[in-house]
Amino acid sequence: MGRRTVVRGLALSRDDLLRRTVVMALMCRGHIEFDAIGEAYAIDFRRYFATQFAALGSPVAQGLVRLSDHDLAVTEQGCFLVRAVAMVFDHYCSANRARFSRVV
Repeated sequence: MGRRTVVRGLALSRDDLLRRTVVMALMCRGHIEFDAIGEAYAIDFRRYFATQFAALGSPVAQGLVRLSDHDLAVTEQGCFLVRAVAMVFDHYCSANRARFSRVV
């Protein structure tokens, strides 16, 4: 009691901010440009998310996403499952899957 609201809350790490950018780009635009995000956060996007790229094998094989050397885009078929694709990049969802609702 007696503390201002702005004192409470969570502080986002640099990784949290980066992952939020990636998830928002997928959910809102259905598209990620690796170079743009890499430059904004001073990272090698493909190296930073190497584990996540490995997890995208099934969605790519099923035609839900299109993956190139420069970008990742959700296909027309994949737009209904964009949440599942975005969850691959969300550290908290992948670390604690039982806590969140299922996609299908």
